[in-house]
This record gives sequence, structure tokens and C-alpha cells, in this order.
Amino acid sequence: MKNFCKAIIKFIFRTVIVFVTLIVSIIVVYLVVGFNVKHRRCVQLENGLNIGYNAVFDLSHPYFLPEEVPKLPDGTPLVEGDVWPIYVSETTLYGIAFGEKGEKDFGFAWRKDTGLVRKKESPKLYEKLVSEAGDVNLGIQIDTVGTAIILREFMKRPEYTNQSCPTKLITW
Repeated sequence: MKNFCKAIIKFIFRTVIVFVTLIVSIIVVYLVVGFNVKHRRCVQLENGLNIGYNAVFDLSHPYFLPEEVPKLPDGTPLVEGDVWPIYVSETTLYGIAFGEKGEKDFGFAWRKDTGLVRKKESPKLYEKLVSEAGDVNLGIQIDTVGTAIILREFMKRPEYTNQSCPTKLITW
């Protein structure tokens, strides 16, 4: 009888372990798939850049939520950290980047033919790119916005739905 009770207890214990492992595995897979689908979404702009997330999981931020960044077509962030304000036109993207590693903050502009131009390194070219940019933020009626708001507003538009970009899985 004693061996029978031990066998029943072992069976129940193993069943509970398998059940808990299964539940935890389902939750982890659900979170990974959900994060992967959500954070690989982006907006592919006419000027050649994308606006999307810097990674699927960002281990340096609370809840592992990644930052929204302007990105090159290969998924490399154009600048690190927050961009506020950000201005997007049909040819140019410019704004102020905050929090890039090793730098405090800086103005920048990007156009396909010139690449990234920092205001303090090339002020004349920067001013030229900004002055030639044309209408910015493509009809968004909010005055100055950051990358997160631009991404959210553009994703509401039918021409930007169901787009995805190359995105790193993890960053920190």
C-alpha cells in the first residue's frame, strides 16, 4: 500500500510538472509570436527609409518594448535613441536625435542621394536638405511629433498596412 501511495504521488507530481511546463510554454510562444508580428511591422516611406522598431525585444527598456526608429532598408537604425521632432517628406527625413550612444543630441537630415548628414558636421548641406524637403509629415495634422506618433499615424493609412521590415530579434 505504501508503494502504491508513493507511485500515485509521483504520478500526480509529474502530471502537474508537465501541465505547468505546457502552460508556460504556450504563454512564452504566444508572447514571442505576438511580439514578433507586432514589432516587425513598419512603414516603408517613398523616400527610401522605413520607420519601425529597432528590434523585436529591447532588453534595455521596461517590459522589453523596443523604440521606434527611422531605419535603412536593411533594418539598420539610421540613428539610435528617440527622434523628436521628426519630419518626413517624399524625399527627406530630418529631426533631432536624443540619446545616441556617446552623443547628447544632434540635428540630422537624410536623403537617398546624400545619406545621413549631421547638422553640426555639415551645417550648409543640412540647411539645404531641410529647405528642399518640401511638405512634411505627409498630411498629419499634428505640429511636432516623435517617431512613435509618426509610425502609429502612418500605420492607420491603407497604403502602409501589412508592411514589414528586417528587424533585429534582440537589442540592449
